[in-house]
Amino acid sequence: MYKLFFVFGFLVFCSQAFSGIHLDSCRQYVNELDEEECRILVEFYNDSNAEAWDVESTWQNFDVHKWRGITIENGHVVEIDIHPSSGGVKHNNQGVIGGTLSANFSSLSELRKLRVSGQNLRGEIPHQLSKLKNIEYISFEKNKLTGLVPEIFSGMSSLKFVNLSFNDLEGEILNKFVHNERLSEIRLRNNRFKERIPDSIGNLKDLEYLRLDVNRFFGEVPGSFANLKNLKFLSLNGNYFLWGDIGKWMYGLESAFYIAIRGNQFWGEIPKEFKTFSSLTHLDVAENHIVGDIRAGLYDPSKMVFSLIDRQSMVAGQEDIKGINLRLLGGGLATLTPRVRGAGVKVFIVPGENSKIGTVEGCGGSLKRSIYFIPDTSENCTVRVVFSSCSSKACEPNLGKTNNVPNVSLENPSDKRVLSGVVQLRGWSRDQEWYTEFLSNSSNERFAYIRLDNQPKIRVRVSSFRADVVQSMGLSDFEQDRNFAWSYLFNSASLSNGKHRIRVYGASDLLWVDREFNVFNPTINGEYQYISGVTKSVTVKDFPIEGHSSVIEFNQAQQSFTISDQMDGNGRSVTSREVHFINSQAERSVHADDDSIAKIENPNASMVFSGVQSVRGWLRTGLTEADGRLSESPKLVFDGGAELDVVRENRSDVGEVFGYGYTSLLGWSVLGYSGTLKNGWHKLELKSRTFFGVKSYVYRDVEFLSFTPVNENGEQFYVRSYDKDILVEDFPYQGSDVTLRFDPAGQNFVMVDQYIH
Repeated sequence: MYKLFFVFGFLVFCSQAFSGIHLDSCRQYVNELDEEECRILVEFYNDSNAEAWDVESTWQNFDVHKWRGITIENGHVVEIDIHPSSGGVKHNNQGVIGGTLSANFSSLSELRKLRVSGQNLRGEIPHQLSKLKNIEYISFEKNKLTGLVPEIFSGMSSLKFVNLSFNDLEGEILNKFVHNERLSEIRLRNNRFKERIPDSIGNLKDLEYLRLDVNRFFGEVPGSFANLKNLKFLSLNGNYFLWGDIGKWMYGLESAFYIAIRGNQFWGEIPKEFKTFSSLTHLDVAENHIVGDIRAGLYDPSKMVFSLIDRQSMVAGQEDIKGINLRLLGGGLATLTPRVRGAGVKVFIVPGENSKIGTVEGCGGSLKRSIYFIPDTSENCTVRVVFSSCSSKACEPNLGKTNNVPNVSLENPSDKRVLSGVVQLRGWSRDQEWYTEFLSNSSNERFAYIRLDNQPKIRVRVSSFRADVVQSMGLSDFEQDRNFAWSYLFNSASLSNGKHRIRVYGASDLLWVDREFNVFNPTINGEYQYISGVTKSVTVKDFPIEGHSSVIEFNQAQQSFTISDQMDGNGRSVTSREVHFINSQAERSVHADDDSIAKIENPNASMVFSGVQSVRGWLRTGLTEADGRLSESPKLVFDGGAELDVVRENRSDVGEVFGYGYTSLLGWSVLGYSGTLKNGWHKLELKSRTFFGVKSYVYRDVEFLSFTPVNENGEQFYVRSYDKDILVEDFPYQGSDVTLRFDPAGQNFVMVDQYIH
């Protein structure tokens, strides 16, 4: 066997100037590789983004046994192994093959391994792959595959390994493995699979690894789960709709070293059989309704490498549910929590896409918003939940208000303003009963989902509570901890000009907001481009107040025009140059002078920080400091004050430049408003604590000038409106004029139209 490793694409035995590969080239390899199989690889290569891969030029070698990633035996392809860590391509953190998964792979009759991971593949999994009768290993992890998984597995009698994690696949999947009794590993995490775990799961007696976390599996885990005597690794984390007594199925997992069921609706006690589970070293049962002394039920708690057993909810007076069943009709999900003496049972209901709650009846209960309350005395009955179809804004649930302030809000984008430039999609949510009970009051795992048009959902971690919202709601110190903000850094030029749709969901997939909005960005040579290397400033009269004027400048980081100066009625500048910081005594990292380690992109010394902006940058993590400890997550410090948490983000653009993998690079951002700072000079430090919070080191710092408009009394204020459009000539290039309009959400001027002459 010739085992060869390959990263991005196929076949570059062509001229130095790329023009694809002619199918006739395969004829000369007929003695080394079946001609038809060669043609399949060539066609896949020609459909891929071939110019970007094969830095080592391995495919310019005519020896087929040097084709990276292809294993050949007896003239047939037996393995295709393409993944980001296999070497041979420069800066391939995200993959560059692109395109769709080839249906022609189904004709590779001897193929035993098919791995195409992290390559930005889109579209659906081809149903033709069902012809791969000899396949043992399938992995399409970390792509952008969508849709339902077709019936391809039933004839794959030799299949042992399946990995479809980190895609946007949906529908049912587990019941498709009913005939694959040789399966030893199933990895399906981070998709949108939605089904009850079937009884047939217990027939997979060779199963050793099962990862179903962050999906929408629902209902009771079947008792047949206890038949998985060889299961060593189990993760059901974050499905939210799995429920029932863990004692009815977990007792049989005697070989497991890793069990994680966090973020579901399980109840009961740790099975007594756990006392004999000598292999168990990792246990995570947090954010459920587990009762009793969990540690006392373990074989040897002192040998546990990791255990997370706290943050249980509704433990006082809870009991198992007797005979209450759920019947769901239409598009949506629901789950039960355990019975609580004196309080009964609660059914949490989440409509699916383009659905809303129609009727809920049975067991003598009553519906309040999205929760169905069942009396304590009810048992041996059925709750019937009917979902009805809806469209757009009609699907939004009524999540109520507090002191006339919406409990859930999408601030940006607005249906009344044009989205332009680099912006923060942002809003807030106040914890409802969903989060104190259904999501088990898990403050450190809060997140939201954003869907733009029909693109895959984007997961967004939330940041700290919004002080301005808390004040408007009139919340107490205790209640304010249940209010939080979310934001997402977004370049609106990634969408075409015109009307678009945004939907925002909570962690449980409950729709919060459904809104249409408009996008406009200027074009250069007919294409939307990030505008760089261009300077432009204009004066706006009678802004921000009558009699005053302001200078606005093009801000490259924001791709919009921000306020840099304000003149009073006598033409005098009101900008302050006062310094509001003292030199920091904080210890600098040994990596502080390395430009490839960290950067503060905004604010910067060359541009006035004004309005609502994204304070952002990036940082490598896991670096060894002088004390021998490793750096962890970034923190921000303004003017020597308290350390502030940031929202973590993927920055593949930086990774591609420096060749970093996604696990060692953290993009970070926070929503900043210049009005929280006094006008004048400030200092921002980017810090990173070492693991376990032992010490903080400064990785970067920047001094910057901040300015917020002032009123007649010289007081900084938030500008509510300005109704005049501003024409800027010869921008972003000679012969192009753009129209600017004031955006209250960003406290800046955004481009809303372009005239080319």
